Amino acid sequence: AQALIACTGERYHEAEVLRVRGELLWDRGRCPGASIEAERCLVRAYEVAHAQGKRSFGLRAARALARLWSARGESARGAAILRAAEDSTHERTPSPAETSAYPIGTM
Repeated sequence: AQALIACTGERYHEAEVLRVRGELLWDRGRCPGASIEAERCLVRAYEVAHAQGKRSFGLRAARALARLWSARGESARGAAILRAAEDSTHERTPSPAETSAYPIGTM
């Protein structure tokens, strides 16, 4: 999937691909360096989702990161990213119908 993203430039599901890769690597935690690479993938997944405005993908990545960090004894760090991701999912952008009901510059 990552090769296809690189080849086509289609990045719609990039955050999900990174998250799944990170979770798979974390499941293989017995391999040397797997946990570090898993964390890199999950952090990147969160960053990509945030940059693309894909809140649900970001929340999934944040949940995976929170579980990983909690398993390492870094619960506060996990809780912080989870709070940030959850807060961003509650932000709401007005629909076009709502914004057209107000004159420009009044919202």
